Order: sequence, then C-alpha cells, then structure tokens
Amino acid sequence: LVKRGVKQTAGWAAVVSRLFAEPSTGRACIFYYHRIADVGFTDRTVDDWNVTPEQFERQIATLARTAEIVPLIDLLDRLKTKTSSAKPLVSLTFDDGYANFHSQALPILKRYHAPATAFVVTGSIGNSEPMPFDHWANRNLSRALSHTWRPLNWDELEDCVRSGLVTIGA
Repeated sequence: LVKRGVKQTAGWAAVVSRLFAEPSTGRACIFYYHRIADVGFTDRTVDDWNVTPEQFERQIATLARTAEIVPLIDLLDRLKTKTSSAKPLVSLTFDDGYANFHSQALPILKRYHAPATAFVVTGSIGNSEPMPFDHWANRNLSRALSHTWRPLNWDELEDCVRSGLVTIGA
C-alpha cells in the first residue's frame, strides 16, 4: 500500500514539476488512465490500473487551472503553433474502454470541459465478462463490483461521443 502510494505521488509530482519547471514551448504531456473507480480494496499481487473518482477530479481540476487540455488528435498541430506564453498542453487518454469511463470519468470531463480520447478494445464492447488481459479483474472477479471492470457497451460509447468531448480510438 505504501509502495503504491509513493509510486502514484512520485509520478504525479514528476509530471507537474516538469510541466512548470521550464518554459513550455514545444512541450506537452499525455496523461493516460485505465480504470476510474472506487475499488474498495487493494490486491498487492497485481496492478489494478485504478484512479478513484475523487483523485481523478482533483487531477482534472488542477490541469484545467494550470494547463490547456487539448484533444490528442490536435496535440501535434498545437505543439507546432504553440507560443511561449501559453499554458502547457496536456492530452487525456483512457485505455481499454471500461464502462466506468462513461459513468465516472465523463461527468468530470464535462464539468471541466476537458476533451479526452478513449482507446477501446472493440472486441470487448458490450461483453459481460472482464477483458482477457485484465489480470486484476480476472483475479478479483468474486470481490470486485462489475462497474470496476465491465467494458463499455455501445449505448455508453455513443453517449461519450455525443458529449462532444470524446474521440474514440482503437
């Protein structure tokens, strides 16, 4: 538990310090997420790829104040035209396509008008079983609530796109 906390804190501190330590011309950062859920327990044997909704909201609130959050698809063009007086550029990505992206992350993204790219495993959309590569979910299926590991379904995915904030990748 201590190791995980130190790892998360050190990673966040390193990213933030690099964004603001030097002039940000031509610099950007990509924050990548997997699971946004309140898991409720820690399995020390396997990474859960998790950020709680509370942690996620604090991160997005900070980024919304201190950086310019841009869609990943626009990041390279924005880097080419960026001026030294502008805020650092940040893009948000979400891997795998967990349903908690729709239920937990999307409301926060809407609140802060933060665009994001969701990379989904198209073969898992709408499945009611954990994704085969999700070792944490498969190991903890008996004690993890389904909202922590369930893949997005088509309606949720379409709702994400309709928000105008989400770009889908695969």
